[in-house]
Amino acid sequence: MNNELYGEVYKIPPHILSKIQKSVSKYSNQSVENVKRAKELSETGEATYQQLKRIKNWFESNGNPTSPDYQVLGGDTLKGWIDTVLASSRNEKRLPKKIKSVAMDNQFINTHTKNDDLRTDFRPKHSHTKHYLGLTEEIEKINKWFNKIIL
Repeated sequence: MNNELYGEVYKIPPHILSKIQKSVSKYSNQSVENVKRAKELSETGEATYQQLKRIKNWFESNGNPTSPDYQVLGGDTLKGWIDTVLASSRNEKRLPKKIKSVAMDNQFINTHTKNDDLRTDFRPKHSHTKHYLGLTEEIEKINKWFNKIIL
């Protein structure tokens, strides 16, 4: 489901961009980890799904709200926006499948993991070929007799 979101591009709201730009100018002289990432976000004004996931992961694992590394990316403002955007995007993909799952089974299972081999579990593949083999021979004999009678 999340793989359907790869490549999506999200436009960052202007108030968050201005906060990031102010933070970049404030912390650019210091050796801060996220300056390059913050500059890229402020220059392009947009972020891909993959970038948002990485930033969210960084906020969750290294997120000290008082550190310059945290603030240069826009702090709680960007973190809150990323949480909202990712949650709504994921729900947007999940909701149609959830609705369909009321009427049809297996909406959340990938097609390659569905068990389509049920018939082969209960019925061997070539069990009918023996019966058909004799039948086709009989049909060929009848066709030969029919052709002899007509000709």
